[in-house]
Amino acid sequence: MRHCVCNKWDRLHLSLQLMSDYPLGVFMDQLVRNMWYGLPDQRYLEFVAQVLGKRGELIDPFSRDIGADAYVSRSKLEAELSQPAHIIIVGFEGSGKTTLFNALLDRRDSRTLIVGLRLSEVERSEGNCYLSPQLLVSKIFDAYWEYLLYTPGNCARLLPVLRQDRQWMEKLRWFRENYPPLHLQVPDFELAAWLGDAASDVFSPQVHPTSLLRELIRFITSPLPSQHQSDELSQHVNRIELLVDEIDQLPSQTSQIIQETQRLCTMYPDRFHIKLFVDSRQENQIEEKLKDYTGRDRIKLYRLPKWDTKELEQILNTRLKMCFPGEVAELGWGELIPSDCLGYADRTKFTQILVDGALRVYDPGVAIASDAPIHVLRLAQGLITACAGCWEQFGYVPPLNVEQLDQLVGLYWESI
Repeated sequence: MRHCVCNKWDRLHLSLQLMSDYPLGVFMDQLVRNMWYGLPDQRYLEFVAQVLGKRGELIDPFSRDIGADAYVSRSKLEAELSQPAHIIIVGFEGSGKTTLFNALLDRRDSRTLIVGLRLSEVERSEGNCYLSPQLLVSKIFDAYWEYLLYTPGNCARLLPVLRQDRQWMEKLRWFRENYPPLHLQVPDFELAAWLGDAASDVFSPQVHPTSLLRELIRFITSPLPSQHQSDELSQHVNRIELLVDEIDQLPSQTSQIIQETQRLCTMYPDRFHIKLFVDSRQENQIEEKLKDYTGRDRIKLYRLPKWDTKELEQILNTRLKMCFPGEVAELGWGELIPSDCLGYADRTKFTQILVDGALRVYDPGVAIASDAPIHVLRLAQGLITACAGCWEQFGYVPPLNVEQLDQLVGLYWESI
């Protein structure tokens, strides 16, 4: 029998009838807990494999673990954040900060050297500092070495011009000796022979890391005197961009990291820009720090925009196409759910219910520190689980209808 319940009180009454031996609180709590924390389970995975995968592979296309591989491009947003500026990017959990970090890190821009730094991989320096000049020299030089020698075309195009300048060659050798890159092998024979010569003394062993970072920035972005410029060097790096992620894992250190960023922005104002990815829960703390910063106009606070209907649909479709290539149509994949699990006329509205349900995170009065992508994935798991008949004990007996799916969405948000 299909249960069509139109409001909260009718839903509760039906639930009590079906489960007279369940206390109301236990019923509500157990179902909501399943939606929020109990998925995926085995029955859900088997149903997805049978209905969407067709091949029997137990893959969950709505798992958060595959987020980076299923990135949905937000081209306008990426273009805004690629501008030469110091930017603190804030967003809720699930807003796409880390996937955006990876997308910007992979961006192809011949004139910008992009350096990624994940703070979970960083040990604080002797000065109890996360963004120490010494660490940045190491990270930036390693990125430049990769750009120069291992980016297709750069070695053949740039090196013949750069190595004509003896001072440039001396500096390259000094940085390689003192800050060895991850890949030490030199694919260019002539350069390898030069680097194998006597050690360079272009910089004093006592040079301060702060000064050394400034020298490295100048070395990379202005490699040769103007009289040595050529058409080839017109495509050489002229700006360095440092992307810093995983600050969320160090919430108690946010203030310190902001202070270190402010100091770097002041000390290296030209041709070097920093972009931090920070959780929105730290926004008030950041704003207070920026108020006290005399150069606050130099650092922008950028709030990631809300996700819209089309973008959330893309998240679902991209994941399905990635996990089940050639087997799931881009639009209307809800129609693949059998009619004995979800009413025939109701299947075309399945994606819309998921997206509209996730967008309720932006409703006034909803106080939760996670963004719509998390909720559209969690709701997809929950509503598919219901269609699979996993929650019959709660009154959701297939075939379900739109009203029952809406009820589940309502229960999901009433728990907040």
